[in-house]
Amino acid sequence: MKAGGNFRKLPEQKMAAQNDEVPLNAIRAFVMIAREGSVTRAASALGATQSSVSRYLAVLQAYLGTDLVQRRGRRSELTEFGRLFANAVAEPLDTVCFTAKRMRRRNPPDANRIVVRTSLSTFAYSFLIPNLQAFSVEMGGVIVDVISSIISADIFR
Repeated sequence: MKAGGNFRKLPEQKMAAQNDEVPLNAIRAFVMIAREGSVTRAASALGATQSSVSRYLAVLQAYLGTDLVQRRGRRSELTEFGRLFANAVAEPLDTVCFTAKRMRRRNPPDANRIVVRTSLSTFAYSFLIPNLQAFSVEMGGVIVDVISSIISADIFR
């Protein structure tokens, strides 16, 4: 900490402030807070300190201009805005993480693989799946994983 009790700016805080870039690590920390119900448990799940997760939460709240979490003793309860934001970003973030893990180059069998996640099962079964073989051939043998899911709006309650 600096003299006067101010936290040093995290690299992400500096970048977000300078470039108005979306603080992705802060979003990741927030989604974990929403899932775990507390900053402490989120920090444990992320392998980070509680203070760093709290700072990421502060970065995201400053970026969005509103509170996302209300403290209730040891629990962190989402505000209505926080619940809406968590519901909007959790599934796409999971898709990005899943895709990145599947396409890592140190895992050559999965390097030529993409993931398509859709909540529209009709689209998946009537259009996407019937065209996968032709797409795979045209793209040099890429493997396409199709995930069709519907997320409940109550996932973060």
